[in-house]
Amino acid sequence: MMYFSAGVIIGSQLIQLQYWKWIAVIAEIVPEPLWVFRAKQHTSIEFGLIIGALLLTGLVWSISPVKYWQAEGSAHLILNPQCDR
Repeated sequence: MMYFSAGVIIGSQLIQLQYWKWIAVIAEIVPEPLWVFRAKQHTSIEFGLIIGALLLTGLVWSISPVKYWQAEGSAHLILNPQCDR
């Protein structure tokens, strides 16, 4: 339990560190990383929209079977596998 709580604290601090780093990059206090510079040269808004649409489609495609099973009355198999039904 103690290792888990230490991991949560360290993880949240790492996320905050990256958040403040990107704030500094946006404010031009520090230069942007090389990989961001290279990615900006090879990508476009259209590419980002296509990737976002694919991710959204995958999410909907993953949720739809659960909704179907719920409508059929067999959602207990997924939501509660210990159920006796």
